[in-house]
Amino acid sequence: MRAGSLVVAALASLVGGSARADCVPPVELSRADLATDLATLATSLRQQWAYAEARARDGINVDGLVFDAYSAAPAKLLRSDAVVLLRRFTAALHDGHAGVADPPPSATRRWPITLAEAKEGVVAATPGAGIARGDVIEAVDGVAIDALVAERMAITPASTAGMRRYWAVRGLGATDAPSMRRRTDG
Repeated sequence: MRAGSLVVAALASLVGGSARADCVPPVELSRADLATDLATLATSLRQQWAYAEARARDGINVDGLVFDAYSAAPAKLLRSDAVVLLRRFTAALHDGHAGVADPPPSATRRWPITLAEAKEGVVAATPGAGIARGDVIEAVDGVAIDALVAERMAITPASTAGMRRYWAVRGLGATDAPSMRRRTDG
């Protein structure tokens, strides 16, 4: 893989320009390739990112994000692993314009409801499949809803934590999860 081939879409969304449609990295990547790509991304961010100074004042350390991404990479790095690392990287920039333009794997179905944030927690915003509007959703496939939201927030780009949470909750509807548990006591 050539330097920047994996980060081209993320970089294009952050510093302007467009990603080439024919730039598709291989299925398996070396850690050296990842290091080169992350270094290219960090250099471009420092030189061209419109929010570089403001985010640095907010405590966002691009070099620290590079270190975290590289450290989190498994020894055998698949393209899908690298995409998740880049999504976490771009979400950590707190830039609502950032994103990784790599299609996520398609879920086999969508929930029959939509979710929303309420004072009680994550609730059904629309009724469906025996779930009433306003039912508090506690877990999906045995995983606590708060853990799922936190996991989704880590890869959701937004300028504020509130918007990151909003988009993370909304994005939970595409799933392969076979079950959902709701609280029925009100």
